[in-house]
Amino acid sequence: FGLGSLFALIDPAPVAMVGASAAAFDLIEPALREAIAQTAGGQHSGSISFDTEPNELPLIREGCAMRALSFVDQEIFAPSIQARAGSVGKNVA
Repeated sequence: FGLGSLFALIDPAPVAMVGASAAAFDLIEPALREAIAQTAGGQHSGSISFDTEPNELPLIREGCAMRALSFVDQEIFAPSIQARAGSVGKNVA
């Protein structure tokens, strides 16, 4: 019911099932769609798309790389830009 309530507040967004749940998604999907249809956001239950990714490691690696590169950009290459904008850079060392 949490997804349906969330979709009542915002437009439906794609949902990713990652890891072990992705292997059994064909069994989970009918009950999941039925539960979403019974919530306030249920009017959109047909337009919600689901994607499955059984191997979560590539997603974790990509997320870690994105976070590391963002940190390097913000704290090493552009700290003076943030200081001018009024935010103070984090102490890296």
